[in-house]
Amino acid sequence: MTKKIEMNYYTITVAVKPYIRAFLENNFGSPVDIRKDPELNNIVEFLLKEGATRLDKTLQIKYPDSVCIRISRDTFHRYGFTLTKTATQRLNCYLERRVKFFARVYIANNRSIGIPLARCIRDFQEKFNFPEDVWSAEAIRKDFTRNGKTVQAKFITNFKDELNKIFLEFMSESVTLSESFPKPGQE
Repeated sequence: MTKKIEMNYYTITVAVKPYIRAFLENNFGSPVDIRKDPELNNIVEFLLKEGATRLDKTLQIKYPDSVCIRISRDTFHRYGFTLTKTATQRLNCYLERRVKFFARVYIANNRSIGIPLARCIRDFQEKFNFPEDVWSAEAIRKDFTRNGKTVQAKFITNFKDELNKIFLEFMSESVTLSESFPKPGQE
């Protein structure tokens, strides 16, 4: 007996950078099912809706990769299935900021406990499936060097505060604290 599968979605093909494609496919499958991420789904819907009313012939986009993104039948019937060049660029910028933020946070977290930068980057590439030909360690290092120091400083401060709190609680329980330190719950 043949079972008829009803397709409740369409796909759109979007030009992207290789590491954005890897990020989307690693997190949302192939074709990319963005329904699992309401924020991203809303952005794609908005860009489709906005693009239905404008043309942008002068903008040139040369992203070397592409990805298929699922959209609902309703979205397809309301806004179509084509992102303008401007919308494609805006989607790439949004996803690039998001991916780089995750990379910076992961690397800063590991750097704050003393792991060398090169090892942090390799671990990030391995754990999140970004091979060297998709997103090079050198490109990640440059981005982290430019933009990751603030994230790392926050992690170190928070990490130090948490360690001090644990230490003080432990010392308080063993009654070896001086009277000048507040006991847990008296802060």
